Amino acid sequence: MAAEMTQGYQTRSASLGRWQGLGRTGRVTSRAVLPLSSSRRSLLVRLTVAAVITAGLVFRFWTRSPLWLDEALTVNIAKLPLSDIGAALRHDGHPPLYYWLLHGWMAVFGSSNEAVRALSGVMATALMPLVYVAGYRLTPSATANVRRRAGWVCVIVVALNPFVIRYATEARMYAMVMVLGVGLLLLLDNAVKSTTFFRLAAVGITSGALLLTHYWALYYLAVIGLVLVVWAITRPASRSIAVRCAGAVASGLVLFSWWVPAMSDQARHTGTPWAAPANPLTVVVLTLSDTGGLIRVEQQGFALLAAVLLVFGLLGRTTPEGLIIERRVQLDVRLLAIIVAGTMAVGTVAGYASSSTFISRYAAVYMPLLLIVTGLGIARLGNQRWIIGVLVIVSSLGLVAGGRNVKTERTQAGRIAAIINAKGHVGDVVIFCPDQLGPAVNRLLDARFEQSTFPIGASPVLVEWRDYAERNAAGDAFGFARRASARAGAHSVWLIWSDEYRGVQGKCSQIGGQLALERLSGDPLVKPDKTYERAFLSEFAARG
Repeated sequence: MAAEMTQGYQTRSASLGRWQGLGRTGRVTSRAVLPLSSSRRSLLVRLTVAAVITAGLVFRFWTRSPLWLDEALTVNIAKLPLSDIGAALRHDGHPPLYYWLLHGWMAVFGSSNEAVRALSGVMATALMPLVYVAGYRLTPSATANVRRRAGWVCVIVVALNPFVIRYATEARMYAMVMVLGVGLLLLLDNAVKSTTFFRLAAVGITSGALLLTHYWALYYLAVIGLVLVVWAITRPASRSIAVRCAGAVASGLVLFSWWVPAMSDQARHTGTPWAAPANPLTVVVLTLSDTGGLIRVEQQGFALLAAVLLVFGLLGRTTPEGLIIERRVQLDVRLLAIIVAGTMAVGTVAGYASSSTFISRYAAVYMPLLLIVTGLGIARLGNQRWIIGVLVIVSSLGLVAGGRNVKTERTQAGRIAAIINAKGHVGDVVIFCPDQLGPAVNRLLDARFEQSTFPIGASPVLVEWRDYAERNAAGDAFGFARRASARAGAHSVWLIWSDEYRGVQGKCSQIGGQLALERLSGDPLVKPDKTYERAFLSEFAARG
């Protein structure tokens, strides 16, 4: 890449012929200032690129926060015997492939925070060579040097992208979704060039794997299938190729078909009871803003820069005179634009129809495509100085966001568990309201405490998502508090609670009020802060 990015400088150096250091006599003087040679400049660029990629690799495996709800719950389900994971997921709401893979991963590497998150780190690392290939192929009319440059620019964009780093450091399926989403398009590109059995089979297997990893893959594949159908209708000369590729994508449904009854059951009983359906504008805004990671100043700057670069990537065209912004999306990225926009649209409509919400992490299925277009937008600036300058800005913002990801706590579970472990005694009762606060704290608590969750008094290891809103609404907060107090007897009751969760409707504070009537209470030992998963911690000691 360094050779391509310094080509302009090499040409200019060659025209000089020799160092220009003329003194008053017109002779070359030994006191001339020696400019940076092209070889040194090339080495500097290479070292800088290597440093950026290395930083991206480090950030993919480094964060200090304890596991938050979704991660702890994922790990607890994946710990179950393989034969029990499918049944457990009927009460959770996800397909099983990532959980099976994590189960095997933990059998080899253990279940520490670092170990369970490392699987996502490996997946996010595998994303980098994939986007290189995509960037290279999406610059078809350029020279090999320019195509390689485009590929490396895409790698740099992805290496320090805050969205990618965030989900590289979570024990969740989203890094895997990103890899499968890009991989599917590259395999389809291979199949279009040569529709051999093995290439089409690879497309089908990847489609099935994507469906068994996250349900937003349904919308992603639906849009890809629609594109192939339109191609078959409008391009008779290549209809056979389009039909075969569409059939390969559809064959993924065969691998997924055995899970359809479980998905239908989840749709009826789980869904996303913790949030309301999102409108189309919310989907667009969340997708764009969360390319910058956490909600910080650099997130806003990253989102604004990404929006500009997306325009360059979609409409920009490099000419000898410079960058030209066309009125139409460029042919080489038109497919990516259609897939991204189509997936957003189909997912939003389906969300309203099924009363499901949108969270920015669902964008993992199409986020890499946006990042590839962003990288191509940078590469199309043409001038090497502009390319390097913008990459420096993008990388700097990514370094800041990556650093924040290392030190930012995603949950107060660590602080809460540390206090209970230090001050609690055998016989104390720990209760959670709502049950969503249970898995993260339970992972860190000593085994000497009795633990239960509102509304049904279940173990905090898992969350029962089936008919969640109805069960919360029917929960008896005062009766739950009285039963917990009776079980504790002369020991303390520890209440971890928050009324911020949808569907709780003030019942957690009612539990606290009832315990305060029956027991001694002091000021909360932990109060909610700006952490993503936050809660109060209160101790209610026995009277007398």
